[in-house]
Amino acid sequence: MGVWVTAPPMGRIYDKALENLMKALDTPAKANDANGAASASESIGRIFMNQGRLGAAVGAMQDSRERIPLRKEQECGLGRVFE
Repeated sequence: MGVWVTAPPMGRIYDKALENLMKALDTPAKANDANGAASASESIGRIFMNQGRLGAAVGAMQDSRERIPLRKEQECGLGRVFE
């Protein structure tokens, strides 16, 4: 007979992921790593979005965007964006 392992509820998984990402956000921020901090912030926003916490998701995504310094010409998934 096999052993069945039940997964924890998604809420607990999201809570643990958020806890880890909040800690991870501190490291690049302290090291002036804008891309690392933006990546962690975007991941936090995605978790909030999956939880249905849309206001928090938008805030985290905006924080992610603000952490990346603007350049004259920037690559993005939709092509080039010019100021």
